[in-house]
Amino acid sequence: MMYASTELSEASPAHGIALSREQHDYARQRIADEGLQQLVSVELRAYRDVTVEALYDKVSSIGMFEHVGLANRPIYLVSCRPCCAWAA
Repeated sequence: MMYASTELSEASPAHGIALSREQHDYARQRIADEGLQQLVSVELRAYRDVTVEALYDKVSSIGMFEHVGLANRPIYLVSCRPCCAWAA
């Protein structure tokens, strides 16, 4: 998210989720350090708990394929789909 933030505008903000408190706190600190609070946000939430509050043009998944494993990959991908603007 931080690298992509150099290409962001208010019309296309970035939003992320983190499962662990440590990841969440680290991301929030980096966002603050870079002064990107108006463009980048992160929340503490498991992917299974994401509700469709907004539609996104793109979804980036960092480390989740390894985390969920092969058996749960289809479940993970299906849970991402409702948040994708192109799938609506």
